[in-house]
Amino acid sequence: MLSDQVSQMITLAQNAQTATVKVAQATAQNTTSSADTAVSKRRLKLKELVDQINEDECEPLSDVEIAACFARFEVLMGQDELPPTGEEPTEEQLSAISFRLKSGLNPYADSCIFGPYGHRIMKKVRLLG
Repeated sequence: MLSDQVSQMITLAQNAQTATVKVAQATAQNTTSSADTAVSKRRLKLKELVDQINEDECEPLSDVEIAACFARFEVLMGQDELPPTGEEPTEEQLSAISFRLKSGLNPYADSCIFGPYGHRIMKKVRLLG
């Protein structure tokens, strides 16, 4: 039993190293372009993403930060494990949760507007006003 726990810890450590390498590779590949500059000027409304009564806005995460989020997920859930296609959190959802955490707030998300198939939910929210 103890040897199983040790092997699991070793596997998790190896997965963490793999994720770190992936993030470093993504960082190295990330180059500033005019598209990146345009994205950084865009603002996301938290009331459309995580909390319907929050009027705050945040900037989207960079490609490197998004890659780091998915690498962390892979470390925690297992190597080559990703959420099913379409059910993974959107970049906007990750940005909103990250903003809340960086602001010292709890990572609360209203389940009416936050969940799998985030693009569908955002579209519905925007159309309903």
